[in-house]
Amino acid sequence: MFARPTSRLLTLAGRGVYARGFASVSTPSSPALTDLNGKQHHVSDLFANKKVVLFGIPGNSPVDNHYHIPSFVKHSDKILGKGVSFIGCVSSMSRSVLGACQNAYDPNNYIHMLSDETGDFIKQHSLAEVFAMDETGVDSPIILSKRWVMVVDNGKVTHKSVEDHPEDFTSTDAFSVMKHL
Repeated sequence: MFARPTSRLLTLAGRGVYARGFASVSTPSSPALTDLNGKQHHVSDLFANKKVVLFGIPGNSPVDNHYHIPSFVKHSDKILGKGVSFIGCVSSMSRSVLGACQNAYDPNNYIHMLSDETGDFIKQHSLAEVFAMDETGVDSPIILSKRWVMVVDNGKVTHKSVEDHPEDFTSTDAFSVMKHL
């Protein structure tokens, strides 16, 4: 499904909010996520007839880089061994930033880095933080992903967890998600 990226990407600690039994992750108006090669993947295609673990990172923080992404890299064999087709990392960061993170923290490409630069996917699933940057002279708001994880089985979300604070990762790391596979 994914070509090997030509470049590669990574997030810190705490409590989380758990939820189960969500409806479909894709709708007719669902957005596409872009891989590191620039190919857009409609979410209905990403999740059709497969089990997927997706996790979201706010963007290139010490927690992303030293804890969150490395937890999925370290446990990728165990996760994939539980019938998961692929592990994806979603961020509103640009493909080039995600690529640099993957080069640094996942050089063997265990994780598929997926950019949601418009924030459409994360906004649709209430996984976005919107920041006004008025005092900096930036006209439009900045959209960042919250720290989250979801298990999607054939298009249905079977587990979703969102951290209360961006520096937390204890309910959204790889070890935590393995309990729900």
